[in-house]
Amino acid sequence: MTESRFDKKGFLIIPDPKQILEEEQKKKVLVVKECFCPKGHNLMDGHVKFNGHPGIRHKIRKANSEEGEIVLSPVYGEYTRVEIGVDVTSGDVNAILCPECDVEFPTIDQCTCGKGEIKAIFLDTEASMQHSIGICNAINCFNSKIISYGEVISHKMLEAL
Repeated sequence: MTESRFDKKGFLIIPDPKQILEEEQKKKVLVVKECFCPKGHNLMDGHVKFNGHPGIRHKIRKANSEEGEIVLSPVYGEYTRVEIGVDVTSGDVNAILCPECDVEFPTIDQCTCGKGEIKAIFLDTEASMQHSIGICNAINCFNSKIISYGEVISHKMLEAL
């Protein structure tokens, strides 16, 4: 059944653009609620929030051995980050580590940016590549993907919904 453009009295129905935008954004938003390092440490940080959601905290180690932490937005497709104790430069490739145990995150694949690698952050404590988030370890490369039980979900797919 298609929606009518007119109400019961014959008046034209003009949709509220703000309401339409809010409904479309609700359909497309994917928020990571939990994620873990390869050893099972929780990476969610309630001290740094993005749109009311806890951020994803990880440690980075630069090529010069300088270390710091970055907290990423858990909203898929939102590229906001908070840098803690480190200055980063666009294009730099860094090791991504657990802030608690210093274990380095494993590589899923080479990134299409040509500089970095897609590193796995796990969606459960099992540390399965079949249930993970992949992020590029090059600063300001926004290539990422979610692998949920073997199915790859890309941001482009969410835009198409």
